[in-house]
Amino acid sequence: MFKILAQGFEDAGVRAYQGQLGALKPFGAFLTAAATIHSVEARHASQVRRLGGVTAGYPSRIPRRPPPSIRCTRAKTTRSSSG
Repeated sequence: MFKILAQGFEDAGVRAYQGQLGALKPFGAFLTAAATIHSVEARHASQVRRLGGVTAGYPSRIPRRPPPSIRCTRAKTTRSSSG
């Protein structure tokens, strides 16, 4: 029960701060503080999910970018297929 409630509270915190970030754009210091708190709340939400056994979105290692040759091949394919 605790994990379910904790996840709900953390998710609510993330949504609350995210929802107000746009309103704080004119106020630089407040925007910075709110964005910092938002990132902390997001980390808390991630940790609560991990404790509950949810690992999606919580990678075990940092994904690597494909080499430039593959990226270029994909870009060329996309351009040629679009016409």
